[in-house]
Amino acid sequence: MLSWPWRRLAFGPAVHGFLDTIRDGNLHYLDGLRLYGPDDADDLPLPDRLHPDGATHRRIGERFAHLAFAAKGPLAPAGPHR
Repeated sequence: MLSWPWRRLAFGPAVHGFLDTIRDGNLHYLDGLRLYGPDDADDLPLPDRLHPDGATHRRIGERFAHLAFAAKGPLAPAGPHR
């Protein structure tokens, strides 16, 4: 069985390949480590080593909103330029 870091290396290219193959502009990939990664565990450790608590959910949500709804993010609101 592959350990977690090796699974990420093995499946990451497969996900990107899948998205390239289907060419659906409505599907987007966001690496979860951009929302909560190893550096966050020092500041906001997961209480049971699996589930985030309220403060961690807030951080994850704020990061998601910043990435997804930014001016050039995949979920950016439509404006006069579209």
